[in-house]
Amino acid sequence: MKFDINKPFKTRDGCVAVILKSDLNNEHYPMAGYVTTPEGVEQSKSWTKEGRWLSDTAGHRFDLVNVKTKHTIYLNVYLDGILWSHNTERKAFCAAGKSCLSAAQPFTYEV
Repeated sequence: MKFDINKPFKTRDGCVAVILKSDLNNEHYPMAGYVTTPEGVEQSKSWTKEGRWLSDTAGHRFDLVNVKTKHTIYLNVYLDGILWSHNTERKAFCAAGKSCLSAAQPFTYEV
């Protein structure tokens, strides 16, 4: 999978990673930031534009990888078979109305 700086990411081994600058004047390692280890230590790191840590080969524990995020929407089901989705449970309940068979049914998916 290709690394995308605009999507959520962590290190390959699951540590929190923060990119402080992504356009350094450095041909090989234009991204700089830090990684927080499981012990809570913040370590400075540099990455290639592909998210690789100081390496031309993929597979190091400090490589950056995109992670899936969970999203939940709330569905209202109506007598005529129509489904309406809402981004909060409160909005779904408020919009339900008398013809609603089932209000604010949560549906979670990953992207």
